[in-house]
Amino acid sequence: MLIGVMLLVGGLLGLLGVRVLLLAARTREVPELLIGAFFVLLGPAGALRLIYDRIGSANAGRLGAITCLPVVAAMALVLVFTYRTFRPGVGWARVMLAVGLAALAVGLYVEVHGVEMVAGFEPQLIVVLPRAACLGWGAYEATRYYFMMRRRLTYGLADPVVANRFLLYASWTASLALIPTLRTCIRLLELAHVPLEWRLPFTLVSVVAAMTMFTAMFLNFWPPRSYLRWLRRGHVEDVS
Repeated sequence: MLIGVMLLVGGLLGLLGVRVLLLAARTREVPELLIGAFFVLLGPAGALRLIYDRIGSANAGRLGAITCLPVVAAMALVLVFTYRTFRPGVGWARVMLAVGLAALAVGLYVEVHGVEMVAGFEPQLIVVLPRAACLGWGAYEATRYYFMMRRRLTYGLADPVVANRFLLYASWTASLALIPTLRTCIRLLELAHVPLEWRLPFTLVSVVAAMTMFTAMFLNFWPPRSYLRWLRRGHVEDVS
């Protein structure tokens, strides 16, 4: 059952990536290309990575190591997306980009045990934190832009739908950063034989994060017309 859910989620994220890539083919815009490739790489590979962790077969370590490559590549793409979209040409942002890429490479090296290319599936914060940081930077920048847009909305200088997209992007990237981090913390607590009642809050937060992530992704990429009307109507009422 759980494996089926993982495959479904991974497939849906992959299809979302294909949809964004088709949009990029029409618009010729780099941001759509980066985000589309991010989903295509992360969705299926991430799902398979979790499945290999569960089944624990003789070849699981080797197969898991192979799936680590597209996952790390996806995180590198979202890091480049953040730099190009929010801080292009800024000196300190270039440094953050380089440091982030280096941290991803170190995490990958640790995860697959160097040249052995075998994933041990042990919970390691040194692996998951750089990936969470890559997503977290994007969430921070999108949140900053959202509040900038909100101030402009007061004077009718911005589109409420565009402003909301920044908020949705920040919501699902922050949630996506939290989920594997919390999962790693839960497994570390399990190995330390911490009582269930102390691990339960981490589990509940991860469930809320997952629900937030999927809701924000849906509204970000497939917003219902009623939702768009609600955003614009709310803005008109605020102005009036």
